[in-house]
Amino acid sequence: MDDFDESEDFQDVEVIYLDDQVDDEAEDALEDVNFIQETEDEEVEDLSKLTFSKHTKSVFSSDLTKDGQLAVTGGEDDNAFVWSTTSGEIIFECTGHKDSVTAVGFNSDNQLLATGDMAGMIQVWNVKDHKLIWCYEGDDMEWLIWHPLTNILISGSHSGDVYIWQVLQGNCKMGNDYYSVMRMVKLNYGI
Repeated sequence: MDDFDESEDFQDVEVIYLDDQVDDEAEDALEDVNFIQETEDEEVEDLSKLTFSKHTKSVFSSDLTKDGQLAVTGGEDDNAFVWSTTSGEIIFECTGHKDSVTAVGFNSDNQLLATGDMAGMIQVWNVKDHKLIWCYEGDDMEWLIWHPLTNILISGSHSGDVYIWQVLQGNCKMGNDYYSVMRMVKLNYGI
């Protein structure tokens, strides 16, 4: 790791300390802000084309197939649903999770679907057959992503471990030199 020069590296950082007392200038600035408060009588216009309401609790993750015909949503009810974006009909339900489903995603050709929960269970489903084809249980999962060009699934755990699976071949590599939690990852590729 490179050494850094504190005076050079932090020269553009402004530190603001907040305490219980608001200074007069900040208080005056807040008086000029027009806070909009909704009243209970106001109706919100629903402009959605379709509402999917099969989850019984909050939804934490979603994804669409490349053509936008199928959606998958995962939620606090420990379920993921694959459903039609035109009719709202459930195509199939991804069951068996032990905790909130916080990551879902279709692979690059929309033939596979990965679902992952907070407890560390990751499942891969065949979209056409609606069948579970692969499952892994590990440490608390933080993120889950497909490689954008091939059937490689990558996941990060709360312990800082990163897993890379060739799902169909059953191969796995693990990197555990990260020592801290990575909350998200983005893969960059040149096409």
